Amino acid sequence: DEGSAAAEAMNMAYGIGRQKRNKFFVADDCFDQTIACVQTRGESLGVEVVVGNSASLLNGDVQLDELCGALVQYPNTFG
Repeated sequence: DEGSAAAEAMNMAYGIGRQKRNKFFVADDCFDQTIACVQTRGESLGVEVVVGNSASLLNGDVQLDELCGALVQYPNTFG
């Protein structure tokens, strides 16, 4: 399902980065079950899952150099 696929994508991004960056961004308008799956997998990997507005990736609210990856979704919970 999509939640498992998103969690596996985070796992791959973390591994590709040689586990040097331990934060993964998830847009807050992703489906709730997708966010929950990513958070659960993140806990087991030691990855901090940061949930927030996707605009924060562009306006400097999130330090991009700390992230191993990001998940945005379309369509999202709003269509």
